[in-house]
Amino acid sequence: MNSKYKVIKQIGKGGFGITKLVQDKKTGKKYIRKQTVMDKSDPNYDPQLAKANMDYQVQMLKELKKKGICNKFICPRERYVVKGETFFIMDYLEGYKDLDSKDVNIKSKKDKEKVCADLIQSVELLHRNDIVHTDLKPPNVMINPKTKEVKIIDFGTAIKKVPKKRTYDVIGYSEDYTMMDLSKYSISWTKLIDNDMLCLGLTLIEFLGAPRYSSDCSKSVCSVNKDFFECYHHCKKVTRGFDKKNFLEVYQIMLNHYLGT
Repeated sequence: MNSKYKVIKQIGKGGFGITKLVQDKKTGKKYIRKQTVMDKSDPNYDPQLAKANMDYQVQMLKELKKKGICNKFICPRERYVVKGETFFIMDYLEGYKDLDSKDVNIKSKKDKEKVCADLIQSVELLHRNDIVHTDLKPPNVMINPKTKEVKIIDFGTAIKKVPKKRTYDVIGYSEDYTMMDLSKYSISWTKLIDNDMLCLGLTLIEFLGAPRYSSDCSKSVCSVNKDFFECYHHCKKVTRGFDKKNFLEVYQIMLNHYLGT
């Protein structure tokens, strides 16, 4: 099976594997290939964990394909094993750049509105199909600078809703793109939806030219003003049931306090 593809170049290396750009020798079409192989001298390398993480992502992408929506995100092609290592082939988004790439230079208001609308609709599409991403952020949003088409990638931590299941354990998320603490176990589905929407909001803020809040709040990066975050933590401290409120209620409480002070 591995002789079917010619490796063009390595494009990434993470904690559980290597990502390469490959080409089908017969059709000439390019794909992304992820594989679990790592340096076995690394004491942290766990082949079973690597395989489990790979299989989970494959499972989530197959779910998108089963629901008929993977063309809006990224489609899986095949999975195979060679000499104990797992390989996974998926679509290659040729010409696409991640949303925070310097090569993405969208200036017109109309184009920016299109990108924002497409991204919002994509997240809503996921939620209508009972899937949350959990790790929405600019590096996980790919855009074609020419067509302005948007695709969300990296479903390695996504979660599928299960009937009658009340809470879920979060595999991974980025603290910089949410104001929710998902490090604890047993998160409700409603909170997972809220988290996606918060991450989406901060991603849109950054895309529109206002870098997200940074703890050092230097002039070059602090656009979500420091008082806003101080307000958030104050409201969380003094409001009963704050953690149980949805993100719109949280914003309203913050707005009331912020305007009042």
